[in-house]
Amino acid sequence: YDNIIRGAQGVYVGQGDNNDVYDNSFFIDRANGIHRYAILYSSFVSGNLVHGGKIYGNTIRNTRGNGILLDSGVEGVEIYNNDIEVRDGGHEEQGWYAKALWLRATGIAILGGINIHNNKFTATSEDNYYGTGRNAVGVATVILGSGLGAGSMAYGDILFHDNIVKAKTTHGTFGQDLADDGFGIAVVNVDNTGNYKKIYNNIFESNHQIVVFGRSYGASIRAIFTGNTFIKSTDALSEFSTIWFGSNPVTENVLQDSIFQGGADLSNPHFEISANNKDVDISWTLTTLVTSGGNPVQNANIEIKDINNNAVSSGITDDQGKFT
Repeated sequence: YDNIIRGAQGVYVGQGDNNDVYDNSFFIDRANGIHRYAILYSSFVSGNLVHGGKIYGNTIRNTRGNGILLDSGVEGVEIYNNDIEVRDGGHEEQGWYAKALWLRATGIAILGGINIHNNKFTATSEDNYYGTGRNAVGVATVILGSGLGAGSMAYGDILFHDNIVKAKTTHGTFGQDLADDGFGIAVVNVDNTGNYKKIYNNIFESNHQIVVFGRSYGASIRAIFTGNTFIKSTDALSEFSTIWFGSNPVTENVLQDSIFQGGADLSNPHFEISANNKDVDISWTLTTLVTSGGNPVQNANIEIKDINNNAVSSGITDDQGKFT
């Protein structure tokens, strides 16, 4: 705590209980390397997990490099009140994004019980693919749940809430699975454990893609978005899409009570052609109010019908005359 840390990589926590990293300032420049992070929690030994601990109050300002990575063998960690800005430019390996936050589970594939809230994540990518003349820039501000394994179920869901997330790339190209993309949040995993990614009350903004399901790292399974705001940046690229569906399976995902601003909407989803399902349930909560003489009516019978006059919900009003 209370350190100023400069270099190609910052703090690494490899095992143990309740390791806290807080109130530090990080300035990372990875100098054409890959997977360089300001803060990394990871264990590849099943009997020595990184258990508990908090990451909070840190400021990350990277010239080139990434923010926070929770890798295999991590459970019960809380991440909050951090201000993270990362950027990336040309380097030698195509497809490595500037990542403000990445949750990944390789090796023993245990990652669960993570609570991420009240942070600011910003990622920018500007330069060209190292050694060639083509553009291959990438921004992945947040990637949740990549490669979650069977051990994760014992440790609980991943919670991501009340965060501000912004991604910007200077170039964007459809048809490139890894390169040329700037997205606010990607939910990609091979998670068949029953765990959920509960993503609520966040603000996501991007000038290229805001939400990505089923990209290169695997399927998207059980990601529940509730009450989030999605914003199209004023400098959005012509290839902008609010939702991107990759080539991998997308199942049991939910977008509920979403707010769209700045031109973001559901009219322009992008689909990579594949035989896999693209399953996202999109809905909004409807609240009815019953009054009589301006006063709420309690215990009124309510029936809600769809456009075909079929009853889809019923119940009684509460003491405020409301039924949701």
